[in-house]
Amino acid sequence: MKGLYQSFPAFAPDYVGVSSFLFDENALTVFIDPHGCNGQTLYYMDPRFEDFSRMPKSFSCGIREKDAVFGVDKLVEKKVMQILDCVQGDYIILVGTPIPTMLGVDYKALTDRIEKRAKIPTLGVTTSGLDFYDVGQKKIMNLMLNRTETQPESFESEESDIHLIGATPLDGWDYTAIFDYTAFLKKCGANTVAVWGQGNTFQKMKGVGKSKLNIAVSVAGIEIAQRLNHTYGTPYLIGYPIGSVMEEYYAKLVEFHLDEKCGMPILKMAPDTEQPRILIIGSPVNSCMIRKYFGAQEGMTDIDIGFCFGAPVECKEENDFVFFEEEELHQTIKQKGKYDIIIGDPLFKNSLFSFAERYVEFPEISISGRLYSHEMKRVFGKWGDNFFM
Repeated sequence: MKGLYQSFPAFAPDYVGVSSFLFDENALTVFIDPHGCNGQTLYYMDPRFEDFSRMPKSFSCGIREKDAVFGVDKLVEKKVMQILDCVQGDYIILVGTPIPTMLGVDYKALTDRIEKRAKIPTLGVTTSGLDFYDVGQKKIMNLMLNRTETQPESFESEESDIHLIGATPLDGWDYTAIFDYTAFLKKCGANTVAVWGQGNTFQKMKGVGKSKLNIAVSVAGIEIAQRLNHTYGTPYLIGYPIGSVMEEYYAKLVEFHLDEKCGMPILKMAPDTEQPRILIIGSPVNSCMIRKYFGAQEGMTDIDIGFCFGAPVECKEENDFVFFEEEELHQTIKQKGKYDIIIGDPLFKNSLFSFAERYVEFPEISISGRLYSHEMKRVFGKWGDNFFM
């Protein structure tokens, strides 16, 4: 039945994307909600919340039914000022949920009043809970970029050779994975690497015009990297290496952008081998990197992707498809026929195991939250060589 979820979860909504991006920032993140949205974000969707040494400055307005009836603007303003009496931050982010969406809250007027009283930058993100996390991440990054461009005098500039954009746990980027990538980039010749969402992001955005290379590791990061390319002419890459073959290719690719004396490398595919039919289901960038791994390291090319959150044109191939509902995915796979291997989140397994000879579990927090976060394996670079054996 269309729209009915029997075994799939609801994917991470847009406000989760905002919260995940701001988790490590010195920002006051204030949800305009009764507490359910903020609670879902922290308790279910973010594995960093288990580490009590890294608690975010995230709050809920605790809106009640009568507050919704009489209007929430004054309540939100009052709550934010009460928070500032106890907790300090570099800026304030108001995060939208279904309630302010239905009430038609004027974010511009509300943030202007709060900023005037609080005397620190205040932004309102018009998330609704009706879109996926990548939409929320695009909104918060675009809002912050707009502020650094329209009021540059408000921020100091932090310049780096490479900017890593979109690295949050929702796409599998825990602290270990981020460390792996930054260490790899420095080994390739980068003196400094800026990771957006890991503190001082306003300052990093202020200095992004001096970047030599931007790397998008999420579907939201791709749109931002394209914006920066249009504004500053900065080249960008998508994704990360899985397996030693791709690691060698990405190393040459990064060196090419950092040092103009190097030539543009070409990713050589491994000799054709036995060609199993493979379907990858998941977030766009991770799925595309897995497909590249199979081609470069294993010589496998008969691979389709079922994108959960839209399909970037840079990654999409002829037989790929996008799905948003459980029934839609089932019907599409039935039309395409049985696969030899399906790779996807463990929560998909019970529903899809009959469509393949083998199911390979690849947990994604944007799909199953923290349920399988401890089962996620390192796949960056050489760590990915034996992951799919």
